Amino acid sequence: MGVGDDVKVYSSKDVSLEFSLNVKALYGQLPRTRSGYVENEIFIAARLISDEEPLTSEVSTTMVSHADGFADWKEKLSFPIKVRDLPRGTVLELKLLSARKFPNTVLGRANVQVFTKDDTLIQGLQMMTLVTSNASSFEYAYPNATYTEQRSELQHLENLLVEYEQGHLPPVNWLDNLVFSRIRDIRKTQLSIAQSTDNAVQLLLELPVFSLPVMFLTERTDKPPQTYGSQRWQQLTWLVDDEVNFIMDNPAERKHQKLQRSVGRGVVDMELKPDGKEKRRLSDIIQLPPTRVLDMEAQNLLWKFRFAIRYDSRALTKFLKCVDWSDPAEAKTAVQLMLEWAPIGPATALELLTPSFTNSDVRRYAVTILAQVDDEELLLYLLQLVQVRILAVPTSNTFSPECVRCEIILN
Repeated sequence: MGVGDDVKVYSSKDVSLEFSLNVKALYGQLPRTRSGYVENEIFIAARLISDEEPLTSEVSTTMVSHADGFADWKEKLSFPIKVRDLPRGTVLELKLLSARKFPNTVLGRANVQVFTKDDTLIQGLQMMTLVTSNASSFEYAYPNATYTEQRSELQHLENLLVEYEQGHLPPVNWLDNLVFSRIRDIRKTQLSIAQSTDNAVQLLLELPVFSLPVMFLTERTDKPPQTYGSQRWQQLTWLVDDEVNFIMDNPAERKHQKLQRSVGRGVVDMELKPDGKEKRRLSDIIQLPPTRVLDMEAQNLLWKFRFAIRYDSRALTKFLKCVDWSDPAEAKTAVQLMLEWAPIGPATALELLTPSFTNSDVRRYAVTILAQVDDEELLLYLLQLVQVRILAVPTSNTFSPECVRCEIILN
């Protein structure tokens, strides 16, 4: 796509290729351990991050040997994300790791912006300086000023080389040969210095080269402007339904529920069974956490098939939550069915002692269950018992955890 009249570029949103790079080689002396040992089996791990959050998992090269200040890979790394999906602040995180220990020791690291300051995707050969474990920052005291000057010149020539490969610079044979020769000489000098200098490790990468520069653009500029926007939202009138926001019962639904249960109270089908869809729905309701509020549909379903689910001890607390305890007839029916329910454990009994269940018969039933638990198992729930207002009374003058008896105060 075009940006302006003269410059032609690609938009990153149009590049559907996966982000990838080639790890070429490593130059430089690796840091020594405290015992004076130098790691010689290494590999490179890389990932993409944005705002300190990972965009991809780490991908790594194979293990190679590092000798005489040099390691060779020539290996391609592909990331499971497309260029069009990369945010503007995407950072390529590189780590040099030792393969001799687990977890792997980080010997060096480097971060590079995938999009440059002018929002252009990096392309071509890139020489990354790694911060080793003996360095405290990304800045190094290089051997001399010539090294720094040559490094700046090499970076400028490599940028021109990318433009040349993209076809933006016209070919001139005699001048091209001079530039290529100069690039080779500077690289050779730089690498020879890096190989003989501690804490000056450099990693050579090669990124894909496109025929045109790739710029980060939020949207295509050749698309017609959108006619809708935030102004339409500002013209809307917002109404707040307090009953929905505060999870309050709908009066109409509550009245319908009472009428339905009162009419069907005289005709009770204890053999009523749910179909396949209703079974799956009941299973999902029973597995909900204790803090989840049941909606009206779930309550009606639990009440309808209360006789079918009474053999499942996990369903007791959910059933008791759907009971209208203000209705004496319904409360009496629920208590009678509770006593016929499949036996529950002490953890479920503790839930019946929470503020969600205020009926005295329900709380008394929970106390009955806890009274059947032996001392050793009861100690596992001692903290929870204290939280539901427990009065601990030792059976002898000498207090010991093994002889704790709990009398639960019912309100």
